[in-house]
Amino acid sequence: MTHVRLKPRVPQGASTHLADGVVIETQDGGELVTFTFTNLDVTTVDHAIEALGDLMRRWDEAGRPLRVLLDLRQPDLILTPYARERAAAFTRVRPRLRGRIALLAQPGTSIAHRIDRVLRSELYHYRERSLFFDREQALAWLRETPEQRPLS
Repeated sequence: MTHVRLKPRVPQGASTHLADGVVIETQDGGELVTFTFTNLDVTTVDHAIEALGDLMRRWDEAGRPLRVLLDLRQPDLILTPYARERAAAFTRVRPRLRGRIALLAQPGTSIAHRIDRVLRSELYHYRERSLFFDREQALAWLRETPEQRPLS
């Protein structure tokens, strides 16, 4: 199977429409990246995974910790089986890359409950992940310096 790059790298500008359903915003001089989703269709998920993979590769090669906010607050977002499968597979990419991933959702929504369940149930030792309901709290957590753990 041939791999086709869907979009070029994560842009270094302030805010870029990556694909229908997802906008990427860089902050703090490119040290923090936000993916804001308005849908989780197959094409949206594929573009986001491609861009996130490129971002992780570049940060891993540069020895920088990952700092990503996944904004899933859109009220009608549905976490499809396809999005869950792609996200689960993607969590195992670049295990030596440390950092933090903040997941932002509306409290009481089905997507927030699913994220909470996944975060509690999965054994995961690579990057810190946390669910937030407030954007400023999520950004503050991402900007903190995480504890450096040795690579295993």
